[in-house]
Amino acid sequence: MTSGELKNPYRDRNTSRFKYIVLLTILAVFTIVTFRAPQNKKQDMSNNTVSATSLVISESSSHSPLPSSSSSKKNTHKNSTKSSTPRSQKAQQGQEKQSISRISVIGEHNSGTTWTKKELERCYSDHFEISNRITRHKHWFQYDTNTTKKTLAIAQFRNPYHWILASMAKPRRSPAHANMPPSSWKKFLTTPWTVPRGKSDDQFRHLDGPVCKEKYRFNEIVSCHDDPPPDEYVVTITRPSRTRKGRMVTNTKQIEPWYELRRDGSGEPFSSILELRTEKIRNHVTEVSSFRSVAGDAIVVRYEELVKRGTGWLLDEIERRTGVAAHCDPTEGQVNRTTRVVEKEMIDYVNENLDWEVENIIGYEKW
Repeated sequence: MTSGELKNPYRDRNTSRFKYIVLLTILAVFTIVTFRAPQNKKQDMSNNTVSATSLVISESSSHSPLPSSSSSKKNTHKNSTKSSTPRSQKAQQGQEKQSISRISVIGEHNSGTTWTKKELERCYSDHFEISNRITRHKHWFQYDTNTTKKTLAIAQFRNPYHWILASMAKPRRSPAHANMPPSSWKKFLTTPWTVPRGKSDDQFRHLDGPVCKEKYRFNEIVSCHDDPPPDEYVVTITRPSRTRKGRMVTNTKQIEPWYELRRDGSGEPFSSILELRTEKIRNHVTEVSSFRSVAGDAIVVRYEELVKRGTGWLLDEIERRTGVAAHCDPTEGQVNRTTRVVEKEMIDYVNENLDWEVENIIGYEKW
């Protein structure tokens, strides 16, 4: 504007009003921003805190050995499900260890089970019941029950060659296989595992259910009667004299038979003691290990190994399975103990006629 132009008062007034409005607007915006900023910052910090806490809880619940609080368990249940599985398994194993109340030794005749049971009684009788049965006496086929008593099963065996010779020397409860010298091993191995029934068994012939001794059915055992009359199952035994060297002594006696029959319900006998042995291994190891009343797999014991190495390894295994240490010193091994001599012809026959796949289950191989 030149010096000659007149000053417009209305224009100056409008300009001042505009500047005032702009100034108020800036002040209002500044006030709003300043007021909300702390609130946003507080909310952001709160959100960050929640996220970080959730991460720490999740990680601690997955890796920390310390127990979580109840609130942490609720917040992390889904996240910790997978990681809690090993803990559940360990807890279950621990409960199983604590629930074992009995140790049972089972095995065929002439397998050293009596000695093993005495060793366990010496070492564990203050903590466990030491038994020679699971459901039936140790020598027989076992069956499962609904009992809540948990048993640690020990299934003991002897190598088939020496076991056969021992069974010939002491033919317990098998009258049809008595009085056979070692040279008659082939007759012993080929004679069916049975004996003709005595008349005292006729009273059970048409009865159903476990009416025989040790809860066998009639078609599962000979004899069924638990106390046959003295004139049944009488055999003549000839043996070397204990007082006069070179002389033989003959006497007669009753041998109550316990010939277990095939388990298919046919009532037929096993073709030989070798076939019986195979079925007994399946029962005492595979089937027993699956019993509800048995804690875990049966411990397989080979008599020869126990004699040679001593009982230390068995006591260690029992401690591992039960969590209870033996209160005895282990029996030392007998490295130089002599064994029976087995004829090569018999070895060849056993190698040919025994089920070695089943023998391998308990650690035996052909000679």
